[in-house]
Amino acid sequence: MDTDEKTQVRQFSSFLAELRNGAVNEELGQALARVVKDVEKSGKAGTLNLKIKITSNKGEGTVFVQALVSDNPPKFDTPTNIFYVDNQFNLRREDPRQMKFSDLEGTVNPKTGEIIPK
Repeated sequence: MDTDEKTQVRQFSSFLAELRNGAVNEELGQALARVVKDVEKSGKAGTLNLKIKITSNKGEGTVFVQALVSDNPPKFDTPTNIFYVDNQFNLRREDPRQMKFSDLEGTVNPKTGEIIPK
């Protein structure tokens, strides 16, 4: 092709509409909606990718076109829990080193708030 020639480049959107009879365009729309939804929920970034592989048909004037749509929605933070470690290295929800209120028996001195054991 001569470099002085002006070429008429086809709109990508019209090519995309014909790719796999519009199925790729539909798949992209669905993936875009999923990513946007998760971005809104998580506040984190996500990506949407369209990879098009074009291979020659050995000079026959045709090419093979393969499209791959992939989305990478943001990862949500998973909640964490806090546990205490006891003397045997078991995980406990309550601190094993802290006295429980049920262990406190007696009467309360109304002036000082001190517990007087029975």
